[in-house]
Amino acid sequence: MGLEDILKRIAQDIQEKRNTILDQAEKERERIIKEAKEKAKALFDQILLEAETEAKQELERLTIKEKLEAQKEILAFKRKLLDEVFEKVKDRLIQRVPKKRIITLDKEIEQELEKDRFLAEVKLRLEPEVAKLLWQG
Repeated sequence: MGLEDILKRIAQDIQEKRNTILDQAEKERERIIKEAKEKAKALFDQILLEAETEAKQELERLTIKEKLEAQKEILAFKRKLLDEVFEKVKDRLIQRVPKKRIITLDKEIEQELEKDRFLAEVKLRLEPEVAKLLWQG
């Protein structure tokens, strides 16, 4: 084996080692890229799931809030309607304010009950019945 053959053999060994190193580097590069893609996809899926969950929760919260607002408006309307009904019959009720009798040894006195108190008591007692009549069915 001559010097030229030795140099060719060294060059060939170097080329083979170079190719082996390049092949290993390419495989490592592909493994790193694959791993990075998998991590990125997992992170994307997690972020997407969290965003969907958060969106559903926000939608539910807004829906509940809107339902509560609607119920408040309905109740306010019903309260207004009840107040209007009692306002319309107020004059007739005032004409029927009962009188109380105070009997002492020497005299008997009839005295009207306080009108505002009477109206408040009548409203308190009749309000549930009037509400039932207004919102039947």
